[in-house]
Amino acid sequence: MNLMSIVPQSFFSFGDVLSGDRSMTGIFFHASQQLAHRKETDRNDLFVNRINARVSDLKDKATEMYDGNPGRKLFEARAVSSANNRVVTGEARDSAFLSRFNIKVKRTATSQAVVSDVFKRSESMGLTRTFYDFSVNRGYGDSERIRVNIRLDDTNKEVLNKVADAINDAGIGISAEVQENFQARTVRLEIEGIDRSEMSSIALKDESGDLLKRLGISTSQYSDNSTGGLNPVVGDALVEINGQEFTSDSNRIYLYDGTLIYNEDLVSTKNAEGGFRGNYRATFDLKGTNIEDIQTDITKDNDKIAAGIEDFYGSFNRTIDTMDYSPVFAYASTSNYLNNIMERNANDLADAGVTSEQISEKEKEYRVGSEKLLDSLRNNFSDLKDLFAGAGGIAQKSLFGIDKLTFAPMIGFSIFEADAKPTNYFYASGFLFDGHF
Repeated sequence: MNLMSIVPQSFFSFGDVLSGDRSMTGIFFHASQQLAHRKETDRNDLFVNRINARVSDLKDKATEMYDGNPGRKLFEARAVSSANNRVVTGEARDSAFLSRFNIKVKRTATSQAVVSDVFKRSESMGLTRTFYDFSVNRGYGDSERIRVNIRLDDTNKEVLNKVADAINDAGIGISAEVQENFQARTVRLEIEGIDRSEMSSIALKDESGDLLKRLGISTSQYSDNSTGGLNPVVGDALVEINGQEFTSDSNRIYLYDGTLIYNEDLVSTKNAEGGFRGNYRATFDLKGTNIEDIQTDITKDNDKIAAGIEDFYGSFNRTIDTMDYSPVFAYASTSNYLNNIMERNANDLADAGVTSEQISEKEKEYRVGSEKLLDSLRNNFSDLKDLFAGAGGIAQKSLFGIDKLTFAPMIGFSIFEADAKPTNYFYASGFLFDGHF
């Protein structure tokens, strides 16, 4: 291959200047110089892009953590905690009021009730064994097996009550109630909470004995005034919250802007204009039914907060690692400043599960112990919030250093007083008065 055919024509002018002709020596010299320059420029551009991306990511993490941020605040993260996720789950927005609700789901919007035959309450059912097993499959995985212990001389009402108690005690998101007609002296069992889309031959199934068959409970036919089977679909959820009963055409209930609503219209059966006052800003999802109240709380989302702190230190490590490869004064100064923030708070960080590990002679990395951090959040939440998110805390100081690098990269962190004596304090920042070097 002829080298002259691939060398840009612009190189020839450099050869003319040096040698007076288009000599190969001049071409090679200037080509190598220009290629080296381009390679160095590309390397510098790549480094700048990488460090800019990492500094930007660290700033985002610190901004989210900082309590003075007007937007999203990590330590204001909220979660919904339910005593039974098979009945009620939910989500809460940041800064939602920490609240407690007692929820009883009597019917979901998508469930279909199953009833037994109608029995004379005082007559004996004539059962032949002392226990029966049946399974319930709601479509969420494995079937749940339920055992009912029976006395051979139990009346129909006593048998139905024992079946209802066994179902309700299982806590699997279905409920049962014995309906009694006092005038006719009859009883009937109603089972609620199985979604109509999951209703099948295995939704309720005898496993040991034939109790369900004897009760006339069937998922393959509709019920009538005396025969068991499926009831017609109602289509509205019926839920009691803190003693007040509501209906909704959806299984999602919104608590937003001071009123308990579903799609701007949740109807109270006791008061058409009912609702709760208070900006809770959360949603409850009705998954099943229950007889007893389910305690459902809007709580601090410690898992999300801990994950945010871990993300911050992951970004911190990557940023410092990149800065340490640069000989530029601004990067070195910022790196020292950010590391000094952590060193000044080393004891408090260690108590929270954040420790440093020396990975080389000049490099160290911060590690977060997840369990210890979660334990600290549960037991010392206010102290940790002040440490990370409060005024003069780790997030705010980190933002100061990042902003100084971003907006004034040629200005160092050493501040000089009027008499030209160096000081160890960041008087210029207005809040870093404890910031020793």
